[in-house]
Amino acid sequence: MMARAVQPIQSLRLPEGLLDPSAYLHPVGQITVVSTHISWVILTGPFAYKIKKPVDLGFLDYTTLAKRRRFCQAEVRLNRRLAPDMYLEVVPITFDRGRPKLGGVGPPVEYAVKMVQLPEERLLDRLVRADAIGSTEVSALGRLIAGFHRQAALGRPGEGAFRTLWRNTQENFQQIESYIGRTISQRSLFRLKNYSEYFIEHHKGFLLRRTQDGCIRDGHGDLRTSNVFCADKLYVFDCIEFNRRFRVADTALDIAYLAMDFDWLGRSDLASECLASYQDVMQDPGLYEMLPFYKAYRAIVRGKVDSFRLDQADTTPQERVEAGARAREFFALAERYADTGRPCLAVIAGLSGTGKSTLARAIADQTGWPYASSDVVRKNLAGLSLETRARVVNETGIYSPEWTRRTYQAMFKSAGESLARRRSFILDGTFAQRSLRRAAGELARRFSADLWIIECLCDEGTVSRRLAEKLELGKGTSDADWDLYQQQALRFEPIDPSESEGRLLRIDTGSQTAEKAQLVLSTIGFSVAT
Repeated sequence: MMARAVQPIQSLRLPEGLLDPSAYLHPVGQITVVSTHISWVILTGPFAYKIKKPVDLGFLDYTTLAKRRRFCQAEVRLNRRLAPDMYLEVVPITFDRGRPKLGGVGPPVEYAVKMVQLPEERLLDRLVRADAIGSTEVSALGRLIAGFHRQAALGRPGEGAFRTLWRNTQENFQQIESYIGRTISQRSLFRLKNYSEYFIEHHKGFLLRRTQDGCIRDGHGDLRTSNVFCADKLYVFDCIEFNRRFRVADTALDIAYLAMDFDWLGRSDLASECLASYQDVMQDPGLYEMLPFYKAYRAIVRGKVDSFRLDQADTTPQERVEAGARAREFFALAERYADTGRPCLAVIAGLSGTGKSTLARAIADQTGWPYASSDVVRKNLAGLSLETRARVVNETGIYSPEWTRRTYQAMFKSAGESLARRRSFILDGTFAQRSLRRAAGELARRFSADLWIIECLCDEGTVSRRLAEKLELGKGTSDADWDLYQQQALRFEPIDPSESEGRLLRIDTGSQTAEKAQLVLSTIGFSVAT
Protein backbone atom coordinates (compact mmCIF):
# COMPACT_ATOMS: atom_id res chain seq x y z
CA MET A 1 0.00 0.00 0.00
CA MET A 2 1.37 3.38 -0.98
CA ALA A 3 1.86 5.91 1.83
CA ARG A 4 -0.88 8.58 1.77
CA ALA A 5 -0.01 12.03 3.12
CA VAL A 6 -3.12 13.75 4.43
CA GLN A 7 -1.68 16.98 5.82
CA PRO A 8 0.56 19.43 3.92
CA ILE A 9 3.27 19.37 6.55
CA GLN A 10 5.63 21.09 4.12
CA SER A 11 3.57 24.25 4.63
CA LEU A 12 4.78 24.20 8.23
CA ARG A 13 8.38 24.21 6.91
CA LEU A 14 9.08 20.83 8.43
CA PRO A 15 11.59 19.37 8.57
CA GLU A 16 13.62 21.94 6.58
CA GLY A 17 12.89 24.73 9.06
CA LEU A 18 14.52 22.70 11.81
CA LEU A 19 17.90 22.91 10.10
CA ASP A 20 18.14 26.43 11.55
CA PRO A 21 19.97 26.47 14.93
CA SER A 22 17.59 29.16 16.17
CA ALA A 23 14.80 26.58 16.17
CA TYR A 24 16.24 25.07 19.38
CA LEU A 25 16.37 26.25 22.98
CA HIS A 26 19.81 24.69 23.48
CA PRO A 27 23.18 24.90 21.69
CA VAL A 28 23.43 22.58 18.68
CA GLY A 29 26.19 21.10 16.62
CA GLN A 30 25.81 19.92 13.05
CA ILE A 31 22.12 19.40 12.28
CA THR A 32 21.18 16.40 10.16
CA VAL A 33 17.80 15.08 9.03
CA VAL A 34 17.34 11.32 8.68
CA SER A 35 14.18 10.25 6.86
CA THR A 36 12.46 6.87 7.24
CA HIS A 37 9.19 5.63 5.80
CA ILE A 38 7.27 6.94 8.84
CA SER A 39 9.32 9.65 10.51
CA TRP A 40 12.04 12.29 10.41
CA VAL A 41 14.82 12.18 12.98
CA ILE A 42 16.62 15.48 13.55
CA LEU A 43 20.14 15.05 14.93
CA THR A 44 21.44 18.15 16.67
CA GLY A 45 24.48 16.93 18.60
CA PRO A 46 23.29 16.78 22.21
CA PHE A 47 19.75 15.67 21.41
CA ALA A 48 17.76 13.90 18.70
CA TYR A 49 14.16 14.76 17.85
CA LYS A 50 11.79 12.33 16.15
CA ILE A 51 8.82 13.71 14.24
CA LYS A 52 6.13 11.43 12.87
CA LYS A 53 5.12 11.85 9.24
CA PRO A 54 1.38 12.37 8.60
CA VAL A 55 0.96 9.12 6.70
CA ASP A 56 -1.54 6.27 6.61
CA LEU A 57 -0.03 2.88 5.75
CA GLY A 58 -3.04 0.83 6.72
CA PHE A 59 -1.30 -0.73 9.71
CA LEU A 60 -0.21 2.72 10.88
CA ASP A 61 -2.20 5.96 11.04
CA TYR A 62 -0.46 9.25 11.88
CA THR A 63 -2.93 11.38 9.95
CA THR A 64 -3.97 13.84 12.68
CA LEU A 65 -2.02 15.97 15.11
CA ALA A 66 -3.88 14.40 18.04
CA LYS A 67 -2.82 10.90 16.90
CA ARG A 68 0.78 11.96 16.43
CA ARG A 69 0.85 13.47 19.92
CA ARG A 70 -0.66 10.32 21.43
CA PHE A 71 1.83 8.08 19.66
CA CYS A 72 4.74 10.31 20.70
CA GLN A 73 3.67 9.92 24.31
CA ALA A 74 3.34 6.16 23.87
CA GLU A 75 6.80 6.00 22.29
CA VAL A 76 8.44 7.66 25.29
CA ARG A 77 6.56 5.50 27.78
CA LEU A 78 7.25 2.20 26.02
CA ASN A 79 10.88 2.84 25.15
CA ARG A 80 11.76 3.81 28.70
CA ARG A 81 11.42 0.09 29.49
CA LEU A 82 14.75 -0.65 27.77
CA ALA A 83 16.30 2.82 27.39
CA PRO A 84 15.11 4.98 30.31
CA ASP A 85 18.11 7.33 30.14
CA MET A 86 17.67 7.95 26.43
CA TYR A 87 14.00 8.95 26.14
CA LEU A 88 13.37 12.33 27.74
CA GLU A 89 10.01 13.85 26.85
CA VAL A 90 7.51 14.87 24.19
CA VAL A 91 8.26 18.39 22.96
CA PRO A 92 5.71 20.64 21.20
CA ILE A 93 6.76 22.36 17.99
CA THR A 94 5.37 25.85 17.64
CA PHE A 95 5.68 28.66 15.11
CA ASP A 96 7.61 31.77 16.09
CA ARG A 97 7.41 34.55 13.48
CA GLY A 98 6.80 32.05 10.74
CA ARG A 99 9.60 29.70 11.83
CA PRO A 100 9.24 26.34 13.63
CA LYS A 101 10.54 26.23 17.18
CA LEU A 102 11.17 23.21 19.42
CA GLY A 103 9.54 23.87 22.77
CA GLY A 104 8.48 27.41 21.95
CA VAL A 105 5.41 29.26 23.22
CA GLY A 106 2.11 29.28 21.39
CA PRO A 107 -0.20 26.55 20.12
CA PRO A 108 1.58 23.36 19.03
CA VAL A 109 1.60 22.65 15.31
CA GLU A 110 3.50 19.40 15.69
CA TYR A 111 5.15 17.20 18.31
CA ALA A 112 8.54 15.54 18.62
CA VAL A 113 10.05 12.87 20.83
CA LYS A 114 13.17 14.27 22.48
CA MET A 115 16.01 11.83 23.07
CA VAL A 116 19.62 11.92 24.18
CA GLN A 117 21.69 11.65 21.00
CA LEU A 118 24.18 8.81 21.19
CA PRO A 119 27.15 8.42 18.80
CA GLU A 120 25.97 6.82 15.56
CA GLU A 121 29.21 4.89 15.21
CA ARG A 122 28.12 2.91 18.28
CA LEU A 123 25.01 1.56 16.56
CA LEU A 124 25.16 -2.22 16.57
CA ASP A 125 24.68 -2.63 12.81
CA ARG A 126 27.67 -0.34 12.16
CA LEU A 127 29.79 -2.19 14.68
CA VAL A 128 28.90 -5.49 13.05
CA ARG A 129 29.82 -4.20 9.60
CA ALA A 130 33.12 -2.88 10.95
CA ASP A 131 33.80 -6.23 12.69
CA ALA A 132 34.07 -4.24 15.92
CA ILE A 133 31.74 -6.31 18.08
CA GLY A 134 32.30 -9.63 19.75
CA SER A 135 30.51 -12.43 21.52
CA THR A 136 30.74 -10.71 24.92
CA GLU A 137 28.55 -7.78 23.88
CA VAL A 138 26.21 -9.93 21.82
CA SER A 139 25.74 -12.41 24.65
CA ALA A 140 25.00 -9.51 27.02
CA LEU A 141 22.38 -8.29 24.56
CA GLY A 142 20.74 -11.72 24.48
CA ARG A 143 20.54 -11.78 28.28
CA LEU A 144 19.17 -8.22 28.36
CA ILE A 145 16.36 -9.07 25.95
CA ALA A 146 15.55 -12.26 27.84
CA GLY A 147 15.28 -10.34 31.11
CA PHE A 148 13.06 -7.78 29.40
CA HIS A 149 10.80 -10.50 28.01
CA ARG A 150 10.48 -12.24 31.36
CA GLN A 151 9.29 -9.01 32.98
CA ALA A 152 7.15 -7.73 30.10
CA ALA A 153 3.40 -7.60 30.57
CA LEU A 154 1.40 -10.57 29.35
CA GLY A 155 -0.78 -10.07 26.31
CA ARG A 156 -4.52 -9.76 26.69
CA PRO A 157 -6.76 -12.73 25.85
CA GLY A 158 -6.55 -13.40 22.11
CA GLU A 159 -3.51 -11.19 21.49
CA GLY A 160 -0.58 -12.53 19.50
CA ALA A 161 -2.08 -15.97 19.06
CA PHE A 162 -2.98 -17.90 15.95
CA ARG A 163 -5.52 -15.42 14.56
CA THR A 164 -3.27 -12.39 15.04
CA LEU A 165 -0.30 -14.06 13.36
CA TRP A 166 -2.51 -15.17 10.47
CA ARG A 167 -3.91 -11.64 10.07
CA ASN A 168 -0.48 -10.02 10.13
CA THR A 169 0.85 -12.52 7.60
CA GLN A 170 -2.04 -12.00 5.19
CA GLU A 171 -1.68 -8.23 5.53
CA ASN A 172 2.02 -8.47 4.69
CA PHE A 173 1.40 -10.33 1.44
CA GLN A 174 -1.48 -8.08 0.39
CA GLN A 175 0.75 -5.03 0.80
CA ILE A 176 3.65 -6.67 -1.04
CA GLU A 177 1.56 -7.53 -4.12
CA SER A 178 1.98 -4.06 -5.65
CA TYR A 179 5.77 -4.58 -5.66
CA ILE A 180 5.74 -7.71 -7.83
CA GLY A 181 8.30 -7.16 -10.56
CA ARG A 182 9.97 -4.37 -8.59
CA THR A 183 11.34 -5.93 -5.42
CA ILE A 184 9.89 -9.45 -5.55
CA SER A 185 8.88 -11.90 -8.27
CA GLN A 186 5.47 -13.49 -8.56
CA ARG A 187 7.07 -16.89 -8.00
CA SER A 188 8.84 -15.78 -4.82
CA LEU A 189 5.72 -14.19 -3.40
CA PHE A 190 3.75 -17.34 -4.15
CA ARG A 191 6.35 -19.56 -2.46
CA LEU A 192 6.60 -17.37 0.65
CA LYS A 193 2.84 -17.08 0.97
CA ASN A 194 2.35 -20.85 0.64
CA TYR A 195 5.15 -21.56 3.10
CA SER A 196 3.76 -19.11 5.67
CA GLU A 197 0.19 -20.31 5.41
CA TYR A 198 1.22 -23.98 5.58
CA PHE A 199 3.40 -23.40 8.63
CA ILE A 200 0.78 -21.46 10.57
CA GLU A 201 -2.01 -23.92 9.75
CA HIS A 202 0.07 -26.96 10.73
CA HIS A 203 1.28 -25.32 13.96
CA LYS A 204 -2.09 -24.01 15.09
CA GLY A 205 -2.18 -26.14 18.22
CA PHE A 206 1.40 -25.26 19.06
CA LEU A 207 0.71 -21.54 18.59
CA LEU A 208 -2.33 -21.69 20.84
CA ARG A 209 -0.26 -23.42 23.52
CA ARG A 210 2.31 -20.63 23.27
CA THR A 211 -0.45 -18.28 24.39
CA GLN A 212 -1.46 -20.57 27.26
CA ASP A 213 2.18 -20.90 28.33
CA GLY A 214 2.57 -17.13 28.76
CA CYS A 215 4.82 -16.59 25.72
CA ILE A 216 2.72 -13.68 24.38
CA ARG A 217 4.22 -10.52 25.88
CA ASP A 218 4.24 -6.78 25.33
CA GLY A 219 7.65 -6.79 23.68
CA HIS A 220 9.65 -4.53 21.39
CA GLY A 221 8.35 -5.36 17.92
CA ASP A 222 11.26 -3.90 15.93
CA LEU A 223 14.26 -5.56 17.51
CA ARG A 224 16.99 -5.09 14.91
CA THR A 225 20.65 -4.19 15.07
CA SER A 226 20.10 -0.59 13.94
CA ASN A 227 17.93 -0.10 17.03
CA VAL A 228 20.67 -0.99 19.50
CA PHE A 229 23.41 1.30 20.80
CA CYS A 230 26.51 -0.23 22.37
CA ALA A 231 27.79 2.79 24.29
CA ASP A 232 28.46 3.05 28.05
CA LYS A 233 25.82 0.33 28.25
CA LEU A 234 23.34 -1.31 25.91
CA TYR A 235 20.43 0.86 24.77
CA VAL A 236 17.61 -0.88 22.89
CA PHE A 237 15.35 1.78 21.42
CA ASP A 238 12.64 2.60 18.85
CA CYS A 239 10.12 -0.08 19.75
CA ILE A 240 6.80 -0.17 17.91
CA GLU A 241 4.25 2.15 19.46
CA PHE A 242 1.92 2.67 16.49
CA ASN A 243 0.24 -0.74 16.41
CA ARG A 244 -0.16 -2.92 19.48
CA ARG A 245 -0.72 -6.12 17.50
CA PHE A 246 2.79 -5.80 16.04
CA ARG A 247 4.37 -5.32 19.45
CA VAL A 248 2.40 -7.74 21.62
CA ALA A 249 3.47 -11.08 20.23
CA ASP A 250 5.39 -14.27 20.87
CA THR A 251 8.69 -13.52 22.60
CA ALA A 252 10.35 -15.88 20.10
CA LEU A 253 9.10 -13.63 17.28
CA ASP A 254 10.78 -10.65 18.97
CA ILE A 255 14.23 -12.25 19.36
CA ALA A 256 13.94 -13.78 15.87
CA TYR A 257 14.12 -10.27 14.39
CA LEU A 258 17.55 -9.72 15.93
CA ALA A 259 18.76 -13.16 14.81
CA MET A 260 17.51 -12.51 11.27
CA ASP A 261 19.28 -9.15 11.16
CA PHE A 262 22.59 -10.72 12.18
CA ASP A 263 22.09 -13.31 9.43
CA TRP A 264 21.42 -10.55 6.88
CA LEU A 265 24.63 -8.79 7.93
CA GLY A 266 26.53 -12.02 7.27
CA ARG A 267 27.13 -12.81 10.94
CA SER A 268 25.11 -15.90 11.70
CA ASP A 269 27.72 -16.71 14.32
CA LEU A 270 26.63 -13.64 16.29
CA ALA A 271 23.00 -14.67 15.85
CA SER A 272 23.86 -18.04 17.42
CA GLU A 273 25.72 -16.41 20.30
CA CYS A 274 22.84 -14.03 20.98
CA LEU A 275 20.24 -16.79 20.84
CA ALA A 276 22.26 -19.10 23.08
CA SER A 277 22.63 -16.48 25.82
CA TYR A 278 18.97 -15.52 25.43
CA GLN A 279 17.92 -19.14 25.80
CA ASP A 280 20.14 -19.61 28.86
CA VAL A 281 17.86 -17.13 30.64
CA MET A 282 14.51 -17.81 28.95
CA GLN A 283 14.64 -21.62 28.85
CA ASP A 284 11.94 -21.50 26.19
CA PRO A 285 11.27 -25.08 24.99
CA GLY A 286 9.53 -23.82 21.84
CA LEU A 287 12.07 -21.24 20.73
CA TYR A 288 13.88 -23.33 18.14
CA GLU A 289 10.66 -24.89 16.89
CA MET A 290 9.44 -21.46 15.76
CA LEU A 291 12.72 -19.76 14.89
CA PRO A 292 13.04 -20.54 11.12
CA PHE A 293 9.49 -19.40 10.40
CA TYR A 294 9.71 -16.36 12.64
CA LYS A 295 12.96 -15.29 10.98
CA ALA A 296 11.33 -15.67 7.57
CA TYR A 297 8.38 -13.59 8.80
CA ARG A 298 10.72 -10.82 9.97
CA ALA A 299 12.67 -10.83 6.70
CA ILE A 300 9.39 -10.48 4.80
CA VAL A 301 8.43 -7.48 6.95
CA ARG A 302 11.79 -5.82 6.29
CA GLY A 303 11.41 -6.42 2.57
CA LYS A 304 7.94 -4.89 2.68
CA VAL A 305 9.04 -1.80 4.61
CA ASP A 306 11.95 -1.14 2.25
CA SER A 307 9.57 -1.56 -0.67
CA PHE A 308 7.38 1.21 0.75
CA ARG A 309 10.31 3.62 0.40
CA LEU A 310 10.11 3.32 -3.37
CA ASP A 311 6.79 5.20 -3.42
CA GLN A 312 7.36 7.93 -0.87
CA ALA A 313 7.73 11.45 -2.22
CA ASP A 314 10.68 12.42 -0.01
CA THR A 315 12.78 9.41 -1.07
CA THR A 316 15.71 10.45 -3.26
CA PRO A 317 16.58 8.47 -6.42
CA GLN A 318 19.66 7.03 -4.70
CA GLU A 319 17.62 6.06 -1.65
CA ARG A 320 15.12 4.30 -3.92
CA VAL A 321 17.90 2.27 -5.49
CA GLU A 322 19.29 1.31 -2.08
CA ALA A 323 15.86 0.52 -0.61
CA GLY A 324 14.96 -1.65 -3.60
CA ALA A 325 18.20 -3.58 -3.32
CA ARG A 326 17.66 -4.17 0.40
CA ALA A 327 14.08 -5.30 -0.15
CA ARG A 328 15.20 -7.88 -2.68
CA GLU A 329 17.88 -9.11 -0.27
CA PHE A 330 15.37 -9.54 2.55
CA PHE A 331 12.87 -11.40 0.37
CA ALA A 332 15.67 -13.69 -0.81
CA LEU A 333 16.71 -14.29 2.80
CA ALA A 334 13.11 -15.18 3.68
CA GLU A 335 13.14 -17.79 0.90
CA ARG A 336 16.34 -19.28 2.27
CA TYR A 337 14.72 -19.66 5.67
CA ALA A 338 11.73 -21.30 4.04
CA ASP A 339 14.03 -23.72 2.21
CA THR A 340 16.34 -24.51 5.12
CA GLY A 341 15.68 -27.74 6.97
CA ARG A 342 16.15 -28.43 10.62
CA PRO A 343 19.49 -29.47 12.14
CA CYS A 344 20.21 -33.17 12.27
CA LEU A 345 21.21 -35.33 15.21
CA ALA A 346 22.92 -38.35 13.65
CA VAL A 347 23.31 -41.32 16.02
CA ILE A 348 25.90 -43.76 14.67
CA ALA A 349 25.04 -46.96 16.55
CA GLY A 350 26.06 -50.59 16.47
CA LEU A 351 28.39 -53.18 17.94
CA SER A 352 32.11 -52.62 18.36
CA GLY A 353 34.16 -53.25 15.25
CA THR A 354 31.36 -52.50 12.82
CA GLY A 355 32.99 -49.30 11.61
CA LYS A 356 30.95 -46.74 13.57
CA SER A 357 33.83 -44.36 14.27
CA THR A 358 35.19 -44.61 10.75
CA LEU A 359 31.76 -43.76 9.32
CA ALA A 360 31.23 -40.94 11.84
CA ARG A 361 34.58 -39.37 10.92
CA ALA A 362 33.82 -39.69 7.20
CA ILE A 363 30.46 -37.95 7.64
CA ALA A 364 32.08 -35.25 9.75
CA ASP A 365 34.78 -34.71 7.11
CA GLN A 366 32.19 -34.29 4.36
CA THR A 367 29.81 -32.04 6.31
CA GLY A 368 31.89 -30.20 8.87
CA TRP A 369 29.50 -31.39 11.60
CA PRO A 370 31.08 -31.80 15.04
CA TYR A 371 30.83 -35.20 16.68
CA ALA A 372 31.40 -36.95 19.98
CA SER A 373 32.84 -40.46 20.26
CA SER A 374 32.01 -42.52 23.34
CA ASP A 375 35.54 -44.01 23.29
CA VAL A 376 37.15 -40.56 23.39
CA VAL A 377 34.71 -39.01 25.87
CA ARG A 378 34.97 -41.98 28.25
CA LYS A 379 38.77 -41.75 28.46
CA ASN A 380 38.74 -37.97 28.74
CA LEU A 381 36.38 -38.23 31.71
CA ALA A 382 38.68 -40.83 33.30
CA GLY A 383 41.76 -38.68 32.75
CA LEU A 384 43.36 -41.34 30.55
CA SER A 385 45.30 -40.72 27.37
CA LEU A 386 43.57 -41.95 24.25
CA GLU A 387 46.34 -44.48 23.70
CA THR A 388 45.92 -46.05 27.15
CA ARG A 389 44.29 -49.48 27.00
CA ALA A 390 41.71 -50.16 29.68
CA ARG A 391 40.85 -53.73 30.48
CA VAL A 392 37.20 -54.61 29.79
CA VAL A 393 35.91 -57.26 32.19
CA ASN A 394 32.20 -57.72 32.92
CA GLU A 395 31.29 -54.03 32.77
CA THR A 396 33.74 -52.91 35.45
CA GLY A 397 36.07 -49.91 35.75
CA ILE A 398 35.44 -47.21 33.19
CA TYR A 399 33.03 -49.58 31.44
CA SER A 400 30.74 -49.88 34.45
CA PRO A 401 27.11 -48.74 34.05
CA GLU A 402 27.87 -45.56 36.03
CA TRP A 403 30.79 -44.64 33.76
CA THR A 404 28.69 -45.40 30.71
CA ARG A 405 25.93 -43.13 32.03
CA ARG A 406 28.42 -40.31 32.61
CA THR A 407 29.92 -40.82 29.16
CA TYR A 408 26.62 -40.55 27.31
CA GLN A 409 25.51 -37.66 29.50
CA ALA A 410 28.63 -35.73 28.44
CA MET A 411 28.03 -36.60 24.79
CA PHE A 412 24.41 -35.39 24.99
CA LYS A 413 25.59 -32.14 26.59
CA SER A 414 27.95 -31.44 23.66
CA ALA A 415 25.22 -32.32 21.17
CA GLY A 416 22.74 -30.02 22.89
CA GLU A 417 25.15 -27.09 22.80
CA SER A 418 25.59 -27.61 19.06
CA LEU A 419 21.89 -28.06 18.29
CA ALA A 420 21.11 -24.93 20.31
CA ARG A 421 23.13 -23.06 17.69
CA ARG A 422 21.20 -24.81 14.91
CA ARG A 423 24.24 -26.88 14.00
CA SER A 424 23.95 -30.60 13.27
CA PHE A 425 25.84 -33.09 15.42
CA ILE A 426 27.06 -36.70 15.26
CA LEU A 427 26.96 -39.09 18.22
CA ASP A 428 29.25 -42.11 17.85
CA GLY A 429 28.62 -44.92 20.33
CA THR A 430 27.22 -48.38 20.69
CA PHE A 431 23.80 -47.12 21.89
CA ALA A 432 23.02 -50.68 22.87
CA GLN A 433 20.17 -49.74 25.24
CA ARG A 434 16.80 -48.38 24.13
CA SER A 435 16.96 -45.88 27.00
CA LEU A 436 19.99 -44.22 25.42
CA ARG A 437 18.29 -44.02 22.05
CA ARG A 438 15.18 -42.58 23.66
CA ALA A 439 17.37 -39.96 25.36
CA ALA A 440 18.77 -39.02 21.95
CA GLY A 441 15.22 -38.69 20.66
CA GLU A 442 14.25 -36.42 23.55
CA LEU A 443 17.30 -34.26 22.86
CA ALA A 444 16.38 -33.96 19.18
CA ARG A 445 12.80 -32.98 20.03
CA ARG A 446 13.98 -30.38 22.53
CA PHE A 447 15.91 -28.56 19.83
CA SER A 448 13.55 -29.33 16.93
CA ALA A 449 16.22 -31.43 15.20
CA ASP A 450 15.78 -34.36 12.83
CA LEU A 451 16.91 -37.60 14.47
CA TRP A 452 18.57 -40.24 12.31
CA ILE A 453 19.77 -43.53 13.79
CA ILE A 454 22.37 -45.07 11.51
CA GLU A 455 22.95 -48.66 12.56
CA CYS A 456 26.26 -50.08 11.37
CA LEU A 457 26.15 -53.77 10.42
CA CYS A 458 29.04 -55.97 9.39
CA ASP A 459 29.77 -59.67 9.02
CA GLU A 460 31.50 -61.23 12.01
CA GLY A 461 34.54 -62.30 10.04
CA THR A 462 35.32 -58.69 9.13
CA VAL A 463 34.62 -57.55 12.70
CA SER A 464 36.98 -60.18 14.17
CA ARG A 465 39.75 -59.18 11.75
CA ARG A 466 39.33 -55.45 12.44
CA LEU A 467 39.40 -55.86 16.22
CA ALA A 468 42.49 -58.06 16.11
CA GLU A 469 44.34 -55.61 13.83
CA LYS A 470 43.51 -52.63 16.03
CA LEU A 471 44.74 -54.32 19.19
CA GLU A 472 47.87 -55.63 17.50
CA LEU A 473 48.78 -52.31 15.93
CA GLY A 474 47.54 -50.17 18.81
CA LYS A 475 45.30 -48.22 16.47
CA GLY A 476 42.30 -46.17 17.57
CA THR A 477 40.93 -45.41 21.02
CA SER A 478 38.59 -48.38 21.44
CA ASP A 479 39.44 -51.09 23.97
CA ALA A 480 37.06 -53.60 22.37
CA ASP A 481 38.15 -57.12 21.52
CA TRP A 482 36.32 -60.19 20.23
CA ASP A 483 35.11 -61.20 23.69
CA LEU A 484 33.57 -57.77 24.26
CA TYR A 485 31.92 -57.92 20.84
CA GLN A 486 30.24 -61.22 21.77
CA GLN A 487 29.10 -59.81 25.13
CA GLN A 488 27.64 -56.75 23.37
CA ALA A 489 25.84 -58.91 20.85
CA LEU A 490 24.05 -60.74 23.65
CA ARG A 491 23.01 -57.52 25.45
CA PHE A 492 22.22 -55.35 22.41
CA GLU A 493 18.56 -54.31 22.40
CA PRO A 494 17.30 -54.34 18.79
CA ILE A 495 16.64 -50.93 17.26
CA ASP A 496 13.11 -49.94 16.36
CA PRO A 497 12.94 -46.42 14.93
CA SER A 498 9.57 -45.79 16.55
CA GLU A 499 11.11 -46.07 20.00
CA SER A 500 12.71 -42.62 19.65
CA GLU A 501 10.60 -41.09 16.88
CA GLY A 502 13.69 -41.06 14.72
CA ARG A 503 14.34 -42.51 11.30
CA LEU A 504 16.44 -45.64 11.00
CA LEU A 505 19.02 -46.30 8.33
CA ARG A 506 20.91 -49.62 8.38
CA ILE A 507 24.27 -49.58 6.61
CA ASP A 508 26.56 -52.45 5.68
CA THR A 509 29.93 -51.03 6.72
CA GLY A 510 32.06 -53.91 5.49
CA SER A 511 33.93 -51.76 2.98
CA GLN A 512 34.21 -48.39 1.20
CA THR A 513 33.32 -46.27 4.19
CA ALA A 514 33.61 -42.94 2.33
CA GLU A 515 31.01 -44.09 -0.20
CA LYS A 516 28.80 -45.26 2.66
CA ALA A 517 29.05 -41.78 4.18
CA GLN A 518 27.79 -40.31 0.90
CA LEU A 519 24.92 -42.81 0.94
CA VAL A 520 24.01 -41.73 4.47
CA LEU A 521 24.03 -38.04 3.52
CA SER A 522 22.02 -38.55 0.36
CA THR A 523 19.45 -40.54 2.33
CA ILE A 524 19.25 -37.91 5.05
CA GLY A 525 19.01 -35.24 2.39
CA PHE A 526 21.97 -32.99 3.07
CA SER A 527 19.81 -29.87 2.99
CA VAL A 528 19.55 -29.80 6.76
CA ALA A 529 20.96 -26.78 8.57
CA THR A 530 24.65 -27.18 9.28
